Amino acid sequence: ASIDVAELEKLKSTWHSVNVGGVNYWSQSWPFVDIFQQSSEWTSVYRHNLYSATYEWGNGQSVNIDRDGLPFVLHGDQGLSSLVNRNTLKRSPVGDYTMRWHGDVQLKVGFDAVPLSEGKGKIVASFRNTCAGRGKPGEEEACNALREGTSVYVGDNGWLTHIDKLGPEQFRNIELILPGFEDRARDLPFHPMYLRDLASYRSIRFHPWIDQEVPGAQRTVEFPGRGPLQGGREVKWVDRIRVGEKFHLNGRFQRHQVPWEYMLTLCNIVHAAPWLNAPPSASVGWVE
Repeated sequence: ASIDVAELEKLKSTWHSVNVGGVNYWSQSWPFVDIFQQSSEWTSVYRHNLYSATYEWGNGQSVNIDRDGLPFVLHGDQGLSSLVNRNTLKRSPVGDYTMRWHGDVQLKVGFDAVPLSEGKGKIVASFRNTCAGRGKPGEEEACNALREGTSVYVGDNGWLTHIDKLGPEQFRNIELILPGFEDRARDLPFHPMYLRDLASYRSIRFHPWIDQEVPGAQRTVEFPGRGPLQGGREVKWVDRIRVGEKFHLNGRFQRHQVPWEYMLTLCNIVHAAPWLNAPPSASVGWVE
C-alpha cells in the first residue's frame, strides 16, 4: 500500500489521537491481512459428534499448546476448533480466503467457509457471513440484532478451523489470508484500508494490543511514594513476543499480544506518534 505523504499531512490538521480496537475473533476491523491472528483460542470438542446437532462446544479436556499457541497433541477422541469472523454483524470480508500451514495435521474448515480446493498445507475456501441455523426459519437477515423484547443476540456463524488429527511433524506457521492478499501478505502485514483509516491521526494508542497480564514471577512491585503493590507479575523484556512468532493467543500470554515492532512499523507508515503502555509490573530491564 502506498500513502501520499503530502496528502497525509493535510489530514493531520489538528492534534488528535485514537485507540485501536482489540485483536479478537468478533472484531469488525481487520488490522492484518493474516486474519488468523485474530482467531479464538483452541476449544476442545469430540470428533465423533462435531458435525451433529448435539455436539458439545468445550468438553473440558485439556488443550496442550506450544509457545506459538498451536496444539501439539490430541487426547483420545479429541478434536480442536477455533473461530474467526464470527458475530461481526456480517461485516467480514467476502471472497476466497487462503489457509496455509506446515506440519503433519488434518485440518478442516466449516460454518460459513466452503472449501474450493484442498491440498498439502493449503485450503482455499469461499466465505460469506450467514446466520443459517442460528435463528428461526426466515430470520436470516434479522438475526444480527437483538430480538424484539429480549436481550438475546444471535450472530453470524463465521469461519471454523478444526483439527481432527496431529502427526509426528510439528504443526506450525498457520495463516489465513484475506481475499486478494495471498501473494502480498508477507510483504506488508497490515490491511491497506486499516492504514488509511488511521492515517488522519497524529497519535495512535495501542493499549488493546498489549497484554497486561503476561505470566511471570510473582513479586511485590514498589512505587515511589505509594508503597508496595502486592501480587504483581514481573514482566521481562526478554519474554516479549517477537515478529515471526504467532501472536494468536501465544502460549506465554493469556490474551492476544501483538509484537511491539508491528506497532512501531504501523506508526512509521502512517507518520503517527505511538502511544504505548508498559505493563504495570514491568521489570527494570523492560523499562530500560
